[in-house]
Amino acid sequence: MSMLQDVIHSLDVPAAASGSGSAALSLSTGGSLAVVDVEKAKQTTAPGATLGTIPHLVESTRRAVLSLPSDLEFQRVIDVFRSFQERSHQLEQECARLIEALRVQEVEAKSFAVERADHAVQQEKLESRYKSLNKKYQELKKQEAAARSQVIDWRNAHDQVADEAEHLWAALTEAQATCEHQRDRKMKNGVMLAMAMVAYRDHAQTLGRFRGELRELSGAAEDLVNAIAPVEEGAGPQSLVERLRATPGKVAGLCKTVCKQVLAVVKSYYSRADLAAAGDGVARNAQRKHMRSTSRRRSLLQPRCRSLSP
Repeated sequence: MSMLQDVIHSLDVPAAASGSGSAALSLSTGGSLAVVDVEKAKQTTAPGATLGTIPHLVESTRRAVLSLPSDLEFQRVIDVFRSFQERSHQLEQECARLIEALRVQEVEAKSFAVERADHAVQQEKLESRYKSLNKKYQELKKQEAAARSQVIDWRNAHDQVADEAEHLWAALTEAQATCEHQRDRKMKNGVMLAMAMVAYRDHAQTLGRFRGELRELSGAAEDLVNAIAPVEEGAGPQSLVERLRATPGKVAGLCKTVCKQVLAVVKSYYSRADLAAAGDGVARNAQRKHMRSTSRRRSLLQPRCRSLSP
């Protein structure tokens, strides 16, 4: 009877969980079995239901039980017991499934722990890598700042060189303009030099010709001076002019004779000419200025006289 009491006692939990109309089984204090309201004893409890004591069963044990269960009630109890066995089997299967699932979860948890450890190692590596990269990044930032400063220095130097190049280019342009001007002046000076050389050559030729004529005139003048004022014996060397100045009377007489002959020739070709002013010849007290003007006029009249001479 103790085993049956244990079974009935264990069935009180799902019966109490089902509600107030469920079957309630208990033992009296005198040791007899009592079955109270077992209409719904065969109802199965939900999977995973827990077993425990119900307070109203304790009150039912306090009642006095006077009658034994009938065969029908006993059969119902057996049916309830069978349903309990079935439910127990289901619970065992559910428990085995849960144990298997728990084992799988433990395996997965172990693998997850391994993965977590690997992830922790990888995280440490990543953190170390991040620290090294951050250190390199800081170094690169310093290098970038130095490079930026160097680029600024290079830009300033480039601007300075560009300014110097611009000044040099301006100086070069000015020098080229100066060279072009000097080249033009050189060409002009070359032309002027060529013209001067040509003029010098012409002047040299003219000078040579004049020197030849001067020598001829000197020879003729020497003959004329010798005829007018012959060289005296015992006299020192004198120039032709000094010899002529020493004998002004002879020179004046010769000039008068020549002037008369010239005036006669002019009068013969130009009868209307007034030659009274030149009839007396050159005055003795004539100044050098008048003599020069007279000689200039004479030089102008000589070509005309030559053209008029037969």
